[in-house]
Amino acid sequence: MNNNKGMTEIEECVEKLRKGCKTLVEKFDHPEEWAKVFPPATDEEIEELEKSLKFPLPEDYKEFLKLANGAVIDYTVICGTDSIIVKDSWLPDGYYAISYSDRTSERLAISKEDGRVCLFWELQPEEWNFTHKLKNVLEECENDIYEYESKRKQQENAKKSPDEIKRDEEELDNFIAELNQFFKERNKKNE
Repeated sequence: MNNNKGMTEIEECVEKLRKGCKTLVEKFDHPEEWAKVFPPATDEEIEELEKSLKFPLPEDYKEFLKLANGAVIDYTVICGTDSIIVKDSWLPDGYYAISYSDRTSERLAISKEDGRVCLFWELQPEEWNFTHKLKNVLEECENDIYEYESKRKQQENAKKSPDEIKRDEEELDNFIAELNQFFKERNKKNE
């Protein structure tokens, strides 16, 4: 996924997430509070957070914070410098949530002891990393766009001629092919 205009993976994900949120809000009237990427954190805010936590943040998460001080896609929240969860009934002591799903027990958290990143589900940890979580959030945003676009096409097709429907289906097929190619390339780079 990287090397698009010399961008890092995190930079590319944040740029696509910003565009996706803008599309959701402007084109599909998705509630802005459920599709938002916040402005970057300052170096001072990041340093202050690390001081208060008394351990260094993972580099990929710090890179994200320098580009976006948090993000929200539907019920998934990536925490900014002022919203990391220190105490949570879905995390064991010594872990701080840097991302969570609002309607589930899913938490991406950092261990205060060794800086290890784990994804917790029902208090069960799994080794994870922030970049992977960010890619999942981007995929969630892209799926929202796809669903809205599909619904819009269905509504339009109810009013169109067979030729117009065929042309639109071809455009949608091309869009799906591009989206599948993106996921295929991203997954290949993750292997």
